[in-house]
Amino acid sequence: LETVLSGISIDELRSRIVQVQAKKDDLDLRRKIVDEAASLVSRGHDDTSVCPVCETEYRRVDLEATLQRISAQLPEEVDSTLSQLQARLIQAEELTRQIRRLAEEMDKLAEEAKEAHEELPDKDFDALPEPVSVLQIEAVKSRLNERKTSLEAQIRDHAGWFNALNLRLANLKQEERLHQFNKELSGLRQSKSRLERVEEAHDDLVAFGKSVKKIHRAVETYVSERLEAGKPGVSDNLSRAFAALACHPWYDRLVIAKDAPTRLQLKVASSQDPFANEEPIGVLNGQAERAAELAPYFAFSQNEEAPTEVYLVMLDDPTRAFDEEHTETLVQRLAELGENVQLIVGSQETDRFRKLLPENFAPVSYVIVEPTNWSRNGGPQLLVEGE
Repeated sequence: LETVLSGISIDELRSRIVQVQAKKDDLDLRRKIVDEAASLVSRGHDDTSVCPVCETEYRRVDLEATLQRISAQLPEEVDSTLSQLQARLIQAEELTRQIRRLAEEMDKLAEEAKEAHEELPDKDFDALPEPVSVLQIEAVKSRLNERKTSLEAQIRDHAGWFNALNLRLANLKQEERLHQFNKELSGLRQSKSRLERVEEAHDDLVAFGKSVKKIHRAVETYVSERLEAGKPGVSDNLSRAFAALACHPWYDRLVIAKDAPTRLQLKVASSQDPFANEEPIGVLNGQAERAAELAPYFAFSQNEEAPTEVYLVMLDDPTRAFDEEHTETLVQRLAELGENVQLIVGSQETDRFRKLLPENFAPVSYVIVEPTNWSRNGGPQLLVEGE
């Protein structure tokens, strides 16, 4: 019993079992919360997800990885510890019952020994009348031998009972080891199952990454071929629009960069340059750089070979950095652009446009919308001219 209890009492062992059981319940509840949270997060398809516990937004992959890490860090040995303590308690209670029974047997044997002591030969012979005959001596001897035989039989019975207890105790220890092995085997199977799921997910991710890279290369090749085939025509349209808007003395061409065709990066060049050098747009002044930003609207809206037609062009304050002369040129180009598409221009240069629009647009082809009488609750009122 001292070996099973390891120096503590049964009550202390029961108290430890209650503590470990409470800890196990806490871990089981936490594991369930983590599993439910992981299941809820895995249902999302966005890059970000909200933590079901603290409602803080995280990247979904980081949140899933955190939940998996927490689940993996939850200790598994609590169940094993609880099973060991419960097995020890069962053994201790069984041994306590056996000790109680042994004590009762010892008391019974002590009582029988006391009775046997009262029948010792001295007393028997003392009780015999004088002179003692041989028959009387033989009778006492026979009675003592019977008592001896009875005691020896009782000893053999108790020895067999004690051996049975030892055998049962050995079986209990073997059963405890079997339960421990089954617990460890179950944990290994769960770990193997989780590892297999991770490996499957990794294989799917690798296959998906290869597919994405293959598609990306195919799309990049196709776009490069299409741009390379249509780049001369698009560059001519860009150059015509840029030259008409910028009126730059040297840079009169706007082309798609040769070194990065799929990025649609624009550069400027000069038809007077014998080396056909291409320069970044940053070499231009403010007016010419603004013209380079507006040129694609004019070029693509007038390109008949574009894969999709352009029906509407919206320009937000296109006169920034333009002087009076360039603004007049811009309005002239806008009149040409308006012949092909629906044109909407947002600008604070209302007075300048009021002067230039009648010179380039038919009166029925444009309207001027100006916000007035702005209020906090109702917002602005729109004054429309030209309807």
